[in-house]
Amino acid sequence: MTSFDAEPERRDDPLVESCLEEILGGKTPPDLKRDIIRRMRVGKGASVVPPPFQRDTTETKQPVIQPLTRASHVRAARSRAANRARTNKFAWTMATGAVVGLLVFAIYSANSPDNVALPPTPEVQPDDGVLPEPQPVPEAPTPRLDQPQLAVDDTDVGSEPLVEEVQPQPAEVGPVNVAQNPVEDEQVVGLINKQIEQRWELADIRPTGPIDDETWRRRVFQRLFGRSMTDDELRSFERWQTADKRRDLMDLVFTNESYKDEFATYWGKLWSDRLQARANPRDAKTLQSALARYLKSQFEVNRSHDQWVSSLITAEGSNILSEDDHNGATNFLLGLRDKDGVLPTTEVCRVLLGQRVQCAQCHNDGKAGLDQDQFWEMTAYFRQIEFTGFGRGRGRLSRLATAEPVRFQRDDGEWQQVEPRFFASDTTVATNSQDRRAELAGLITHSGMFARAAVNRVWSHFLGFGFTSPVDDMGHRNPASHPVLLDQLADHFARADFDTQRLIRWIVLSEPFNRSEVLSVSDKADVPEISFVAFFSRSYHRSSLFLTPHDALVSLGDGKADRLASMLSESVFGRKQDSFDEDDESASDDRDAKGVGLAGQLTIGQLRLARSLAKSRMSHEEKLRHVFLSVMARFPTDVEMRKASSIYASAQDNEIQAMENLIWALTRTQEFVNEH
Repeated sequence: MTSFDAEPERRDDPLVESCLEEILGGKTPPDLKRDIIRRMRVGKGASVVPPPFQRDTTETKQPVIQPLTRASHVRAARSRAANRARTNKFAWTMATGAVVGLLVFAIYSANSPDNVALPPTPEVQPDDGVLPEPQPVPEAPTPRLDQPQLAVDDTDVGSEPLVEEVQPQPAEVGPVNVAQNPVEDEQVVGLINKQIEQRWELADIRPTGPIDDETWRRRVFQRLFGRSMTDDELRSFERWQTADKRRDLMDLVFTNESYKDEFATYWGKLWSDRLQARANPRDAKTLQSALARYLKSQFEVNRSHDQWVSSLITAEGSNILSEDDHNGATNFLLGLRDKDGVLPTTEVCRVLLGQRVQCAQCHNDGKAGLDQDQFWEMTAYFRQIEFTGFGRGRGRLSRLATAEPVRFQRDDGEWQQVEPRFFASDTTVATNSQDRRAELAGLITHSGMFARAAVNRVWSHFLGFGFTSPVDDMGHRNPASHPVLLDQLADHFARADFDTQRLIRWIVLSEPFNRSEVLSVSDKADVPEISFVAFFSRSYHRSSLFLTPHDALVSLGDGKADRLASMLSESVFGRKQDSFDEDDESASDDRDAKGVGLAGQLTIGQLRLARSLAKSRMSHEEKLRHVFLSVMARFPTDVEMRKASSIYASAQDNEIQAMENLIWALTRTQEFVNEH
């Protein structure tokens, strides 16, 4: 224990020493240690007897104040310098931290989705001869209300809903396309322009004027992404100084990750709606959304058209994400499940081949050139499917080892057994084939109809009308408006390895896509909104007079349809327009049928359909069912059947006109415009 009297260890602190020197002014303080110890003892209760007074006879020595030595000055100076160094270090640390914080905040604000801006393309140096690459968009644009969004549902997700951004299975995504025999884009675009201009000259049609770059860009964005361009995008593209802004824009949208994702989402939704148009209404929304997600994964990597179509036809597994054998491609056939294979047969032929074969289900269809046995031979390919565990839009699709023979009753009452056979090929698949659908997928994708149907659909999407109208009826009874161009484009599309992006590039860079939408008096011959024959001398907007077939039938029964048709015809070109091709030898046979009335706005194929049905020996119920099958690719509902029967019964004296009116009404509905 340390005694109070013990001398404490001396520890000099430079900072304390410096402060004391400034306070005391260089004087030595008195020694008060003994007085402090005495007072502490008194405080503890000890009796303290003051010592007797004694006079000190010794000479009192005055304290001598010693001046500060040189060592004390040096020590004090060093202390003050150290203090200043510590203070400066702390100040620099705080300043550096503040600067770093401001930089982080500025970078975060610049990359915020609310502050995304398209960087301008660098200027072209006048002497380098090289076009600068357009700068990519750093982030995806903010989704717009008019952009199709995929609904989040519990399909493909098992028992618990998952978010939309589900990574696709690696097995479902193919490699990026590399064309085996690529054709220069400029050559194909030149081919399109040449064929279209020749038709203008033959029909004596003067095209509308070209559009400017801004209008062209807006039109491209509307067709590619289903939305308009933002102001930031427009301003950024306007600053581009490249020699060919349009081609550079197409390079950008197919290479920039943000635009690639937006394109894949929109086109996956487009194709899903077409492929599931005839799905069971109870499960249609669920399966369409799930199929759209799968198709998005295909468009993201630009998988070739024939490959992803084959994956839909041959798909096996479950459409539930939590299952080990999950396969999003199964949603296509799960939506068309049919034990007889009728529904998948009709939809595969209609959507993917542009052939309407549903009428051959009941009888030989001479107009389509298809016999009844050919239809049922096609259904045999889909008899090797087993649907299990299906409920609420979720289930599993598997392949049966064998399938029962297909037997059907002919229209003459006799029963006939057939083997699987593709109607566009002489190849017959053995009944014990291991995988009938794989064989069918190969036959379909290698047929000429497959490429022609794909080109026709994409062309119709970008230009408003296809080479045939409707696009899913490309049989010989509905000839193409530009057959040579259609065949050549289909051939180039196949040679380019069915690359959808290259097909889109050809179309948007062509002259038909570059025409304005203004209809002049001299362009009366090019009115496909009424005549269904397009010359592509201007930009079209497909519109409908009626929302549903029922609304059209009600207007037809009330007599309003004739007035609407007359008003539409006069508002467009002031008179009835003859849509016949002068070079068509069969046109003269049907020319009289287009005199007045609604028949004046029907195509040759539609007029022939009305005439053949009116003259057939079928009952009026069967005739009406065939009208819906031929036009709408479905059977009528009970309400539609009753309304159509009353209209048909009121015109027994002129059955041909009754059929023409029914066909006209159905082709003016929103359902027909959207799905065809």
